[in-house]
Amino acid sequence: MTATDVTGASQGIPGASQGVIGASQGIPGASQDAMDVSLGIPGASQDVMDVSLGVTGAGAGRATPVMSRRHAAGGESARGLLFTVLGEFVLPSGGSAWTSAFIDVMAGLGVEQKACRQALMRTAAGGWLTAERSGRRTRWSLTPSAERLLTEGTERIYGFGRAGQPWDGRWLLILARAAAQRERQEADRLQVGRPARHRLRTRLSWAGFGSPAPGVWVSTHADRIDEAQRVLDEAGLLGESQIFQARWAGGGPLAAMVTQAWDLASIERSYEAFLTEFGGASSETATSEDAGSEDAGSEGAGSEGAGSEGASLEGEGHGNGTGDSLARLAGLVHAWRRFPFLDPGLPAELLPARWSGVTAAELFTRLHTRWSPAATAEWRRLNQAGD
Repeated sequence: MTATDVTGASQGIPGASQGVIGASQGIPGASQDAMDVSLGIPGASQDVMDVSLGVTGAGAGRATPVMSRRHAAGGESARGLLFTVLGEFVLPSGGSAWTSAFIDVMAGLGVEQKACRQALMRTAAGGWLTAERSGRRTRWSLTPSAERLLTEGTERIYGFGRAGQPWDGRWLLILARAAAQRERQEADRLQVGRPARHRLRTRLSWAGFGSPAPGVWVSTHADRIDEAQRVLDEAGLLGESQIFQARWAGGGPLAAMVTQAWDLASIERSYEAFLTEFGGASSETATSEDAGSEDAGSEGAGSEGAGSEGASLEGEGHGNGTGDSLARLAGLVHAWRRFPFLDPGLPAELLPARWSGVTAAELFTRLHTRWSPAATAEWRRLNQAGD
């Protein structure tokens, strides 16, 4: 059940894999990539060692399911693309699908059939899917853990970027410098590296915190006290750290501190890349869909006969054929998935004058709304074809 060389690379979807995915080492649910860090769900570890989420339903005697941070945020792998498909199509359509449906939609994303099958097996070995044989065919179903994880993930993805409540000016402040210094001294003495500091930095960064100075972490989300305590506790630094809710009272400009705490320029470049990738598709698909509706009216029921050809999803980027509808929507969601984990969600008054986050969120919502009906219908057709 364990993959040994997943080579299916995406061809045209931002962030898709171009190389070989690391082999499993025989541990169910264990990370296959040294860069994998787990999902930011309350109680979950973000360490590169992929500590368990602690979600029940994995089955007795096996490791608790683990979602790597890399896969959760649109990781560069066939398995990362598979999780996009699971959340976008499988979850809202009953929670199960045939192998043939996965192969077709993944082909449109540039993933070869062998790599798709291996990604399915690895995901099942991790406790996220169960397989049921029916003759020579296999139907894959989400486990309760997967349903919970994907539901939380989709809520975060689709809700990100929307206008929230006005910021009340409060900051959440963490002082962990003394604890970090002691941990560094102990690590240097034992010559074992800096695991606690690495975990702290990784987890707080992905939770939206920034560090304007060593050992100091700040966030504009003052209600995330429980999450901050969890992160410090899991890093073994809670007892030696302090957490405050505070307000800025004066001194230098806040903009300077924000620049020190977060690399907003890098995030802006990512947003600009997203807009470049998908911005042209907005007007193009609107025009083609208008033309498509006219063609459908003239062809009538005859269009149904072309379904078997459309099922071969060798799509080209954001093409407008029936088969391409799945690939372009999956590609859109896959590209957007990383932003809730990259962007700290700062209030408008702290953002630079040049900020494309709002525009990118509006584009994502608009395209997702426009592309979903055709993609959902095509997924339903593919899955029913396997019955």
